[in-house]
Amino acid sequence: MRCLTGISLLLVLLINTAYSELVCERPDGCRWIGNTCQDCIEAPPPPKPQPKVPSKIIHNNYEIHISQRVIEKESVREYIISRPPTIQFSNPSIVLSGLSRDSSGWRFRTKVKTYECLMPPLKPGDISGNFSCGGKRTNYFVFF
Repeated sequence: MRCLTGISLLLVLLINTAYSELVCERPDGCRWIGNTCQDCIEAPPPPKPQPKVPSKIIHNNYEIHISQRVIEKESVREYIISRPPTIQFSNPSIVLSGLSRDSSGWRFRTKVKTYECLMPPLKPGDISGNFSCGGKRTNYFVFF
């Protein structure tokens, strides 16, 4: 066991020791005689990188105050729809003229002769309803 500890200590010391290296700066190459380079220059070992130390640690302290007031939270369902919905009108004189989407939901724009109307926003839970445009009443069916 002592032998292994001694060998590992020797390895650690050898690894941490920086050695200089031989560098050949001639474009045509350097001559080697035996195991030594004749025209090489001994370059100093590269500097050891300094360990990085954080400069300053700032701790953020937050105080939480709990009051007696209760706030009701309404759950909101959000839907991701990849294609726009389709709509059918029971009255053939009402024609679909546009479709848009805003934060309230899908909005259909309808037309009856010269009148143009904007339907209330429709969401994926809506299936059917009543609507009037230019004095013409209709039932609508929406498919999401």
